[in-house]
Amino acid sequence: MVENEQAIRNAILNAITMGEDKQAICDALLVALKKTRHLHDLVELKYTKLDDDEIVVA
Repeated sequence: MVENEQAIRNAILNAITMGEDKQAICDALLVALKKTRHLHDLVELKYTKLDDDEIVVA
């Protein structure tokens, strides 16, 4: 596994296991998505909780 891929994997796993900081999960996922051909120019993933809804805006 490439060093960057391992860092992404570790960041996502840490975010999930450390109390589910969902913005941290989005931040880690953003790094992974920016490695793809179609989403290389993605700027931000923003997590928001409104009442019972959870929304991620790209």
